[in-house]
Amino acid sequence: MFQLTSNAALTIGEARRASQIPPSYGVRLSGRRSPSGDVGLEITFVEAPAASDTVSEQHGTQVFIAEEVAGPLSEIALDVSPVVDDGSSPTIELVLRPQEPGLRMVDAGSEWTSAIARPVGGGGAS
Repeated sequence: MFQLTSNAALTIGEARRASQIPPSYGVRLSGRRSPSGDVGLEITFVEAPAASDTVSEQHGTQVFIAEEVAGPLSEIALDVSPVVDDGSSPTIELVLRPQEPGLRMVDAGSEWTSAIARPVGGGGAS
């Protein structure tokens, strides 16, 4: 299952505060098609997950994974790249990395072995 690193959660929390987004909003990862037809990953703050999203709480952050990207992101971690300071202002980027061995959450039927991630049974839209 997708992982959010503690550093990425901190960065997302800082972006949330800077944008004055309520702490109750989650982070949703979904696919987005560009005008050229390429598909990329979109990361947005949303009030509630879509009915088909997989929902987890990681490092105090609600994470909603859209059904169309759940498979490709299943062994990926969202992390933060090293800070680049070129003298003007430090730059922090969110990056996708392979998960570290031994840190995966495993779906054991309808229950998640980590007990913090769960499939969404219904509910809101984004």
